[in-house]
Amino acid sequence: MGAVNTESHERQLVETLLRVAGVVAQKDDLHELVQLVTDEATAMTKAQFGAFFYNVVRRDGESYSLYTISGVPRSKFEQFPMPRNTDVFRPTFEGSEASVRLDDVRADPRYGRNPPYHGMPPGHLPVRSYLAVPVFAPDGVVVGGLFFGHEDVGVFSEEHERMAVAIATQAGIAIHKARLVAAEREARAEAEARADAAVALEFVEDGVVMIDRDGFVRLWNRAATTITGLAAELVLSRPIGSALPGWERVVLDIPVGDPSEGVAPATVPLDTLDGREVWLSVYGVGFGDGTVYAFRDVTGQRQLESMRADVIATVSHELRTPVAAVYGAAHTLKRREVGPELSEELLEIIHVESERLARLVDEILLTSQIDSGRLTLERGEIDPANAVREAARASAPFGGASISIEVPTPLAPAHGDTEKVRQVLTNLIENACKYGGRNVVVRACERGSAVRFEVADDGPGVPQHEHGRIFEKFYRLDPHLREGIRGTGLGLYICRELVHRMQGRIGVESPGDGAVFWFELPRA
Repeated sequence: MGAVNTESHERQLVETLLRVAGVVAQKDDLHELVQLVTDEATAMTKAQFGAFFYNVVRRDGESYSLYTISGVPRSKFEQFPMPRNTDVFRPTFEGSEASVRLDDVRADPRYGRNPPYHGMPPGHLPVRSYLAVPVFAPDGVVVGGLFFGHEDVGVFSEEHERMAVAIATQAGIAIHKARLVAAEREARAEAEARADAAVALEFVEDGVVMIDRDGFVRLWNRAATTITGLAAELVLSRPIGSALPGWERVVLDIPVGDPSEGVAPATVPLDTLDGREVWLSVYGVGFGDGTVYAFRDVTGQRQLESMRADVIATVSHELRTPVAAVYGAAHTLKRREVGPELSEELLEIIHVESERLARLVDEILLTSQIDSGRLTLERGEIDPANAVREAARASAPFGGASISIEVPTPLAPAHGDTEKVRQVLTNLIENACKYGGRNVVVRACERGSAVRFEVADDGPGVPQHEHGRIFEKFYRLDPHLREGIRGTGLGLYICRELVHRMQGRIGVESPGDGAVFWFELPRA
């Protein structure tokens, strides 16, 4: 009969362990898993309370301890420090013994030998019966320990010890699996995050390059290729100094901070493979495996700032000259007795220079209206012949050049703003008188579905490589006024913007000597 009872008991024990193993095997979350193991083991061993102390290793290699409690509220343990490697706990934490079962822990010679408490801390749960089992990973490393206690003496039997060892074995396998699953999830999440970041980096406007600790390029996004002209396959896995010409010359001027602080970028020049010099606004952020640099091309901004500085100097000069002339003439008229002839000359100076001032102010104000989108147009039919005659008449005294008109009749009307067309023609004629030769011809003709206006001169012409740039804001063929011809560099920019806003086209032809500035407007 005893053999039957023993066999039945063993079968129940196996079934219980299989049930626990099945439930444990379904858990992937580490904390849920160890809590389940603690609860089941505490119930099976008939312990008053149980605890599972286990180690967690972070991705940076640092480890820390956590624990789960069963049988008593967690608050009963939170006031006490984590168990130390005392003589009683050491065999379990080190795994030197398969299990430790004590009928009365206070009677064990190892109890009470370690400071500062020499036993249990004040207020600790009363423990007499003690059972502890190490939990091993499949590779034999101790991952934690199961500890059980009871206030009565002699509670835990050999059978309880076997149960605890069996559950600890299952727990070790399950914990190893949970950690593998967690590591796989983290690796997948990191890979997805890296992939998302790599995709995102392909669409940002800033160039981004990552350099490892040995100075090799590990990341080179599309914007970096666009800015420098260097394809990724020519740069990746190469030392940055040999992959990017001029890098070693400027790298010491680039500020590098850490991820937690803001870094003000520096502007540095860099030579490209096609011989261009680009100016980059660049900064770096250091991290454990290297440095990430972000940069953007500010060459255009730098050129604009340079041109803006030039135009400020030019406008200042343009303002100062007529103001000084007007002031001098007015001062002379006010403080001296002058004859009629000199008085007439001084009044003419005031008149001419005042007109120059008015034109200069008009150019600046019109440019401001264009840039701010506040320019308004009055569209309607334009008589090309009349527009050409009025513009030539208004410019006739300018520079003493000879101005002739060539307009066929009849000529279809154009569509646009009459005043703005006159302004464009006047500006082109005055430019031809200033920069061209002594003979200026103003024409109008039909060209397909458009009416074409031309202003031709017999001067030195415009270099081919300047044809596109002369219509840019602030641009001058003679930016330093070496030829003594004054101007703000806004006239042709204004012409271009006005023509474009009337749905027209504008350009220049200059195959050699002489230049023809033209613009076309839709026929009415």
